[in-house]
Amino acid sequence: MKHTKLVALLLLAAAAMSVMGTASAYMVKATQQVTNVFELANVDCEVVETFADNKKSDVTIKNTSDIPAFIRVRVVTYWEDSKGNPALTPQGESDAITFTPADGWVEIPSPSASDSCRTFYYATKTTGENYYGTEVAAGGSTTELFADEITLDSLSITDEDDVTYTYHQVVDILAEAVQAMPYEDIGGGEVVALPAYEAWKVKFLKPTT
Repeated sequence: MKHTKLVALLLLAAAAMSVMGTASAYMVKATQQVTNVFELANVDCEVVETFADNKKSDVTIKNTSDIPAFIRVRVVTYWEDSKGNPALTPQGESDAITFTPADGWVEIPSPSASDSCRTFYYATKTTGENYYGTEVAAGGSTTELFADEITLDSLSITDEDDVTYTYHQVVDILAEAVQAMPYEDIGGGEVVALPAYEAWKVKFLKPTT
């Protein structure tokens, strides 16, 4: 009889352990890891322009980022031959880019007579080397007009063997964007847009209003 009771108790204990194990398994299966998904901001831009009759016109820059951004534009010029190969500057011609940007853009540094690369910022100048950057809103907003018209030169040269070579000037407008925020104190009480300062070494002061 005692043996029978002992067997029964063991069976009940085993059943209890089985139930506890099942409950524990269910608890583990019911507890799922929470995954945090972080989306990085996209910063980008594109040049919008019209090209016809050897002229670039109505040039603006579109902010295709998903955050507000500051814009920088580099204008680079060089010469190509009739086959589209880079060529030396033809004798008597210049690499200088002779055009004036529209209002709302500042050039840093000031150009020289022979500059084949000039850099402009969508900003307004304050004092010294300080500026207020002009934010361009996210989602496809554009700057004000950068250039109304840029005319590209072309010419033909006939050598002593009566062979004619044709050359044309190329003007590339290269735009860059950097996120506008945050502003931070870099010392001396200067609070500037940190991304533009670190990327471009230009001081865009924090607006006072």
